[in-house]
Parts: sequence; structure tokens; C-alpha cells
Amino acid sequence: MKTLSLTIKGVRKLTPDAIEITFEQPGEGALSYQAGQFLTFILNIEGKEYQRSYSICSSPYTGELPKVGIKRVKGGIVSNYLNDHAQEGMVIVSQQPSGRFTPTITPPHAEHYVLWAGGSGITPMMSIIKSVLQANPEGKVSLFYANRDEASIMFYEDLKELQKEHAGRLHITHILEQAPEGWQGLTGLLSPERVQELLRPLLQAGEPISHWMCGPSGMMEQIQKGYDALQLGKELHKEVFTSSTDKSKTDATAGNTQPEISRVIVHFDRETYEFEVPKGRTILDVALDKGIDLPHSCQSGICTTCMGKLKKGKVELEVKDALTEQEIEEGYVLTCVGHPLTEEVEIEID
Repeated sequence: MKTLSLTIKGVRKLTPDAIEITFEQPGEGALSYQAGQFLTFILNIEGKEYQRSYSICSSPYTGELPKVGIKRVKGGIVSNYLNDHAQEGMVIVSQQPSGRFTPTITPPHAEHYVLWAGGSGITPMMSIIKSVLQANPEGKVSLFYANRDEASIMFYEDLKELQKEHAGRLHITHILEQAPEGWQGLTGLLSPERVQELLRPLLQAGEPISHWMCGPSGMMEQIQKGYDALQLGKELHKEVFTSSTDKSKTDATAGNTQPEISRVIVHFDRETYEFEVPKGRTILDVALDKGIDLPHSCQSGICTTCMGKLKKGKVELEVKDALTEQEIEEGYVLTCVGHPLTEEVEIEID
């Protein structure tokens, strides 16, 4: 799998527990990506290799250098390492940009983009916002951004500047769980009722709208319920940056009967691979351990790089959010979060 060597040009503190990393353009030329995509870093930390995905917060339309936003996570090995050690001149190996959280930006497509973000879910939204404002003269954006408190708002000053520069085209509503005295935004948590209340005036305008959300799974579940109540659930695009549950891989299929060992057959790139997957392991984990370089990126069920079509048997997925309802119905699975539920499984990867 082709990788990039990205050299850090600068590191900016966004909040007490989040940074923005700016990279020099790679030696191969300007980084090619779409608004809303992410980079998957490959880092060796204390002798062990880790892969983690971080959303690009720069825009491919503005001429700015590529940037990512990274928030410290409790127990997060890579995010905490980068927050503590990232510095100018450091080189990070990355996979090519990927991800399907990519709205069509240029006209004559949807001219009103409604974005829901929570915490570090703002990072892909920054790329989308800047891209719409730059590349779609008729486009406008309504951002609803939820955080714990004022100090945790990533890109706070950047958003103020963008709103000032593009008055009338960018509308931002901040929602804080713990608001300071004199706070002018909304307070409390996003509930399905509040989502409907905020969304209705935008719908009544009669404009074509494109709907997107990214944030903690609990917040996104509430937003989804609000959209479902308005019969708009299928129009809402989402980016999942953490697993939708806190279950370990071993417990992910606890409710199902799994064979102790499953025989897995994978057809990929005109080759056929056969290997055994023990109970509790994912298909991709075992394939990589055996030196079989199946396509992959995030390794957490987010990017769909590892997607394949199930031809035989059954597979349980730890995370399904990245797949559309149609893809699930057609039998597509993700090998990075896929556990065989039958003694034999056959998958075809394009």
C-alpha cells in the first residue's frame, strides 16, 4: 500500500487538550484530497506499530497547507503521543487520504449545508466549511457545534473569523453542556426535540439542503432520532470517529455462537487466500499477521477501505455505521471489524 512521508511544518495549540498539525506538501507534489477525508498515520511508539486516522481540517480549494486536528483521548496512545511530542521537522508516515464523508462542494449542488459536530468531530467540518465558502459562491453553511465547555471548543477563533468574513453565508450555533455566566449560545445537551427545533426553520426556507454530522456516538444517536422523527433520517450523512460501543473485540460477538476456528477464503487482486480465523479475532487482523496485505486503512470500521462482498457464510461486524443500508443488504462487510460466525466464510474484495 502506497504511503506518504509528511514533514511537520508547525504545531498550534487549539485547546488545552487538542492541537492542529500543519504539514509541508509531500515530495511527490501537493496532497490530493477531498473535503471531509482523513489521513491514517503509521507510527512506531516504543517498538510497536500503531495506525490511527485523523480528519483533515484544511481545504483543497484554498491553497493552504494540509492540516489535521488531534484531540487528546483518555488512554489514547497515538493521540496523546502526538499532543505531547509533535514538533516542527518531525516526519510522519501516512496512508493516502481516504474516507467517504465527502459532500459535493461545487455548484450546482446543494447550496445549504447543515453540519452537526461534537468535540473533535469539528475537524472534517472545518474542511467542508472552508471548501464550501471558497468553491461554491452560492453555498452557505449552518453549523451546530456541541462541546462540554467553552475551553474545549476547537477552532473557536477560526470559526469567529470565518463567520465574520462570510457574514450571511456561515451561521454558527454553539451548544455547551456547561456554559459560563453570560454565555450567548445554547446550553444543555442535544436531544431529538432540540434537533427538530433547530432544524425546522431551515427546512421551511425551501432550499436544497445537504445534512452531515460527526461527533461522539451518543450525540449522533440523538441527532439521528431527531431526523428520523422528521422522516429525514436517510438524508443524514455521518462520520464515526470512534466505535459506536465500548465493547472489546473479544466481546463484540458475545451474543452470537462462533466457531472456535473458521476457514476464511478471500479473493483479492486476482489472488485467492485461505486462512483460519480463531474465535475473537477479526478477519483482517489474522490476514495481516500472516503477511496477507489486504486493503485497509483505519482498522476501526470507519473508512470502508477493507470492504468486501460476502459470498458464503456469515460475518458479524463490531461497527456498521460506515456502510449504507443498501450495502448491508447486498452483503458487504468490513474485514477490519468482521468476525466469522460460520465455519466457512468467503469474501470477494474488488
